Amino acid sequence: MGEFGIFKWEKNLLKYIEKNLFWIVSTLVLVLGVLIRIPPMEYVSGDFYHYLSPWFDEIKESGLSHQVGNYNLVYQFLIYIMTKLPLKAIYSYKILSCVFDYLLAIVAGYCVYNLLEKDRRRWGTLAVMGVVILSPVVVLNSSVWAQCDSIFTFFGFLAIAALLKEKYTLSMIMLGVSFAFKLQAVFLLPIFLFVYFVRKRFTIFNFAFVPLAMIACGIPTAFYGRNPLETITIYTEQTEVYPYMSLNYPSIWQLVLKPMDVYQYTYLKTTSICLTVAILLVVMVYWIKKRLSTDGENLLIMAFLLTYLCVLFLPAMHERYSYIYEILAICLAVLRPKTIPICCALHVVTLLSYASFLFGIVPIALPVLSIFNLLIFGLYFFVLNAYMIKGKDLKVSAI
Repeated sequence: MGEFGIFKWEKNLLKYIEKNLFWIVSTLVLVLGVLIRIPPMEYVSGDFYHYLSPWFDEIKESGLSHQVGNYNLVYQFLIYIMTKLPLKAIYSYKILSCVFDYLLAIVAGYCVYNLLEKDRRRWGTLAVMGVVILSPVVVLNSSVWAQCDSIFTFFGFLAIAALLKEKYTLSMIMLGVSFAFKLQAVFLLPIFLFVYFVRKRFTIFNFAFVPLAMIACGIPTAFYGRNPLETITIYTEQTEVYPYMSLNYPSIWQLVLKPMDVYQYTYLKTTSICLTVAILLVVMVYWIKKRLSTDGENLLIMAFLLTYLCVLFLPAMHERYSYIYEILAICLAVLRPKTIPICCALHVVTLLSYASFLFGIVPIALPVLSIFNLLIFGLYFFVLNAYMIKGKDLKVSAI
């Protein structure tokens, strides 16, 4: 039986696909990202039903004249703008967050682009952007949960990108904008302080741009009678909203305490914060003694490990607070492919903790997840420090 040769149009089509494969894959990623976000747009989470929807209605009715909910001024201002759109509240929240999913993917890709070898840049950058856009954690956070973690993380990554380029004033401004959206930007503060101490390339007064940027973000609400200084003072009230050692995040406290015990939180909150600071200092001193550079890829590694440590040991951590280091883990998975299995395990732990809150599914108890979470951090710490120490002879900071 004879065989048919390939048709000319087929050959031309295959050649076209091969020639434009990068752009075709890029387009597919963008389209798939949109398609997977559309079905869950109607899903109403507990947070949306009890908090986001009533806040939306209250701001729509009374404007910005007084504090509504516990979000900061700049996000309340965005909500106010959303109330003017011909969209249901749930679509307004979710579309805004989904837009920042894509913006976050772009800036994460930009960070990695500047660290990859020339022959890996295009596909490596696309890999980071594609994984961020299609990540179940990112999709659940925005298009299912209607949360805004991609927004403050986007500005946090802009701050990291500026730090990579040694644009310190811009970096501090972006960190301040990130703070203006959510207090969880504080998880990035240790890496900025460490870089200040090790590099000695900018003054401590640069940190003043952080609160100044926060206040500037509140200026639009001043036209509605609000004081821009509230962008800072509002966080003093937020820290006592959830007086528990752990809130559905698999932290160390899930193993040794009753995480929902208010009494334990009252007496151990300060101790746990001091313990976290002590652990961060030990890690930083270790890096200083090893004379590790804070430039390039090392900056992302250190930012990842320090933010991870913060969430593991600080009290009152929600499952969503791991968002920053999960995006950093994706960046590192492309830079260091051997960490891909650990990155996958990390995201599985997060998805399991999300599932218990979003869908009432508890496949694994939180204390067990905490054990896995600690093991994952330990693996990351061992592997990533080995990478940094191995490459320390290439770039050594003056300490």
